[in-house]
Amino acid sequence: MTSTSASQPAKKLHHKAYQFGTAPFRYIGIWSPPSKALLEANPNAYNQAMAGRPKCCGFCCDHCGMSIEHHCIIVDAKGEKYTVGSSCIFKVDDCENLTQVEADVKARQKANRKRLADAKREKASAEREAVMQAERDANGGLTNYELGVKNRADIAKTNADAYLELAKYFVVILNFSGDFGKSIVRGFTNGRIPTGGGKTIVIEIVAKAAGRKNSKAYNAKLPEVEAEFDKLEKAFKKHAESK
Repeated sequence: MTSTSASQPAKKLHHKAYQFGTAPFRYIGIWSPPSKALLEANPNAYNQAMAGRPKCCGFCCDHCGMSIEHHCIIVDAKGEKYTVGSSCIFKVDDCENLTQVEADVKARQKANRKRLADAKREKASAEREAVMQAERDANGGLTNYELGVKNRADIAKTNADAYLELAKYFVVILNFSGDFGKSIVRGFTNGRIPTGGGKTIVIEIVAKAAGRKNSKAYNAKLPEVEAEFDKLEKAFKKHAESK
């Protein structure tokens, strides 16, 4: 192949293993194939990356004939494109724009690492989704985690209903006894029963439904409420032990 000039005869460039092109040359870009790890992680992503291979990139250096990873693309005076390795590019005579090569190699390496990382994440995500879909198919539309949450919620609801049923003697009055009474009812749904001063206040609230404190009606009602509270304590304990 020959080199052309307006004032000089064409010259043939001789390289270590090959002869190519017409000087001067100009480096115009780089292409690197995706890694084999990408093929294993995500064949589709690998094939898409390979589909962008320039026609002049043939996996071997046009300068030395050795196989290459980074294809440095050069164009000659006639517009023909060739590819040489990232080492041989600096051995090509009359080649412009070589200062850009190292930056392009680093950028290409970074892009390949990102492509591989993205492909691995996509594969892992697809695998997780496949597992979850299989779980949904087996669990009526729920993943194992969602089914577990539902089961726990169902159990909690069943227990809450059971506790409220056991505490119904107190619940109606407490629900109309302000925030304190409502907080006691919420505790009932979780199997909690007040003790100490809280117990005393609850008994007084319910007894005062019959009349003001220390009135005849209140004093008559108080033993009944105390007996109901004792029954409530025993019933809650029995239910908790049965779960």
